[in-house]
Amino acid sequence: MTTLAWCLQPSMREWSVAVVRRHPGLDVDYIQIDDGKTEDFTFDQAHAVKAIDNLLSRWSSAKRKLLLLDGILYHLEDHQNIFVICSLWRDKDWKNRRLAVLTSIWYRGDLYFDCAREEKFEEHLRGVLDSRGLLASDPT
Repeated sequence: MTTLAWCLQPSMREWSVAVVRRHPGLDVDYIQIDDGKTEDFTFDQAHAVKAIDNLLSRWSSAKRKLLLLDGILYHLEDHQNIFVICSLWRDKDWKNRRLAVLTSIWYRGDLYFDCAREEKFEEHLRGVLDSRGLLASDPT
């Protein structure tokens, strides 16, 4: 089940939910779900921390709030900055705010995800062709 599908379950109706998804080497997405209404924003890396801080400070739902951070790698500075902003937001109201940090299966920490995906596809294709005797042998 994806993070977003989990957030939309009926049992989550008592919560207002936001998801910050940090893409490797790319933009940062912010999705907020409250009373069936969804707002979403995309920010470049340079402006993401300030924009997320502003959105969190204006999050005014009367419900309990759950903030999910997806794709955070603690060893990268810009990821740490997002984590710190979200942690400070949570610390202002421990009773009604929750923060969960997760890493999607698709992410796996690859900073060059598209290149890694292409290399894995080529490796898989070579294996399939070789198993069927269709791969040209090395003439050396």
